Amino acid sequence: MQLLRTSSFGNAVWIAFVATQAADGVLTYLGMHTFGAGSEGNPIVAWYMSLLGAGSALLGAKGLSVACAAFLHLQGRHLLVAVLTGLCLSAAVGPWITLLWG
Repeated sequence: MQLLRTSSFGNAVWIAFVATQAADGVLTYLGMHTFGAGSEGNPIVAWYMSLLGAGSALLGAKGLSVACAAFLHLQGRHLLVAVLTGLCLSAAVGPWITLLWG
């Protein structure tokens, strides 16, 4: 369990989380232009997209995600950030890659 408390592990998880959020944002943006606005699975983000446009809504949503994860990172909740990273990879990034290029 010592690995979960080290700053190296925490920093690596933080970088992976930010990269995953960026990838999800870019892939979602590409998906919106490829398949239309109805392809967004999160109804809150889809609603914001209808109000603000895809780019602004995604920047806001991803910015909020990164800010919340930054708080968790600073609190030493690295395992939780790692789990959230894996969840985003499997539930968002993976499906977009499959839809766009699979």
